Amino acid sequence: MDLVTRMQAADREATERAWAQYAALLERADAEATPAAEKEMRAAMRTLGKTPGDMQSDRAVLAQVRRLERTMAEGTGIDEQRWAAQQAITDHAAACRAAARERDLAHGRVVVAAGELEQRNIRAGEARHELAGLRERHGPLLGQLSVASGPLSVVSGEEAVARPVDVAAGAGARAEGAAV
Repeated sequence: MDLVTRMQAADREATERAWAQYAALLERADAEATPAAEKEMRAAMRTLGKTPGDMQSDRAVLAQVRRLERTMAEGTGIDEQRWAAQQAITDHAAACRAAARERDLAHGRVVVAAGELEQRNIRAGEARHELAGLRERHGPLLGQLSVASGPLSVVSGEEAVARPVDVAAGAGARAEGAAV
């Protein structure tokens, strides 16, 4: 290697060492505010042609680098946790859909039960009406028989809400504690 090439290589190595020393001194400047550290810092600044203003800017850059490294470290090695969190979201969504389907099915069963009760009530009313007609036309004959007849039950929409039906117990059963 010729003299110029060796000198360039030596200068490059000296500059790299000066940068490394300068960066290390900047990062620990607050912790090591000694006269010796100050002397080292001034020597590195001269070698690199830095001013005190440059030094403040460079400290801010190094602090930002450390913050970014911490942020990157916080996001490293969390793939399993991320997968578990995404799986939990998927599982919860599936459970919500299943609960909604079950709620819809239960609602359907209540609607069917209420419809069956209404049909029974309608048929009972029709039977009472028909029985009344038979009594009117065949009074003497039917007067000798014991024939059941009762008042027609009419339930409005508001009363139906106030008097819930226990579907599990059967279409004719009222929920425990419901008003009669």
